[in-house]
Amino acid sequence: MKQHRLSWSSFDVLAEGHIDDEAQQALRASQLSRHLILLRHVIDSTIGSNRRLPATVRSSVDVLAAAERADPAAYTQVIGYPYVGAWLRKAAADINRHIAADLDHLTRLAAAAAIRASIDFELVVPVAAGQLAIPGHGTAALPAGGRSTTVTVAHRDERTMIEQSPLGDGTTWVALPRLSWSHGRPAGVIDDRDLYRAVPGMAVSPPLDRPVAERWIRLYAEALD
Repeated sequence: MKQHRLSWSSFDVLAEGHIDDEAQQALRASQLSRHLILLRHVIDSTIGSNRRLPATVRSSVDVLAAAERADPAAYTQVIGYPYVGAWLRKAAADINRHIAADLDHLTRLAAAAAIRASIDFELVVPVAAGQLAIPGHGTAALPAGGRSTTVTVAHRDERTMIEQSPLGDGTTWVALPRLSWSHGRPAGVIDDRDLYRAVPGMAVSPPLDRPVAERWIRLYAEALD
């Protein structure tokens, strides 16, 4: 098993309240490894005594594998997402206590990875509290009064579709606010909608309204200048 080590120079930088590229890469790599180990544990435990995955889990695993083959960087970005770790920790803990784990989130994760890798796919994605949530991307509200517990999400010809409607059409899709990073670093997001953003023992804050989100984006940009 791969061991992750942080150099003393990077440790000193962190102790001073800063971070360098070496430390950042090391911390991200160790977090990704932890997530991959937990994901393997969740999938293996789901197989059970019959040595077969449920059909819904199998299709999600297949899409995740296809995303990894097509774009390993996109796959690791999704699997390494902090809130993915929150779900994995809870799912693993539930399995260890013989409680049914939230495997619906695996399908949401597979959709997120496939969209990020821009591969063709089709998945029946579970709905939570009337919302379709795609980790790291955003949410879509279902029509009021609807009783559907799943929606079909597909990606064809570089377009993502929800129930055959293009992602972003209309007013139901809410993309996460994006942060602009400097020095050529990839953009980040303010994720105020993830299903696993709650901190144990604390109430979940509602999503930010637009003026507040724009203020955070502006303050973040000013802090980098």
